[in-house]
Amino acid sequence: MELKRTIGAISVETQNICNILLELKKDEIISYKNLSEKVGRKMKGNDSHLQSSIKILLKDHQVVFENIRNIGYKRLNDNEIVSHTQTRTSKSIYLKCKRGIKKIMVAEDKHLDNSAFVKRNAALSCFGALAHASKPSKFKKLEQRVIANSNGQLPIGVTFDHMKDS
Repeated sequence: MELKRTIGAISVETQNICNILLELKKDEIISYKNLSEKVGRKMKGNDSHLQSSIKILLKDHQVVFENIRNIGYKRLNDNEIVSHTQTRTSKSIYLKCKRGIKKIMVAEDKHLDNSAFVKRNAALSCFGALAHASKPSKFKKLEQRVIANSNGQLPIGVTFDHMKDS
């Protein structure tokens, strides 16, 4: 298999792991044990070559893998790609925004210069809106709006209006 690469070169080990993972069909799981045997050394989920391989396969081959804790990796089917990505990404955005709000709120107004005060309030506004928009209940309502729209995807303005109204 020929792997595309624009910057730098792919290490031999990363290339080997890419080839191993590309052999998997949708819905197949490769255990860490099986991957370790094929690679010739102990593999864990946080292995840098494994993580690079997963990113390369997404970028160059449109293949998506999901970590299965303490087991290995699964090549996702199309429905799982949508479901897992929507759930994980929205949860991550929500939690990061909530943590960001908590951190920024620690700064006291009286100790902020005007520039920091403006940045803080802009960040609070943005993080608050993103946290609000990324709640699971918002996605459920948005899905109903998409169903009602005969064209499929909603324009961004309509999406923002929906988030504001719900």
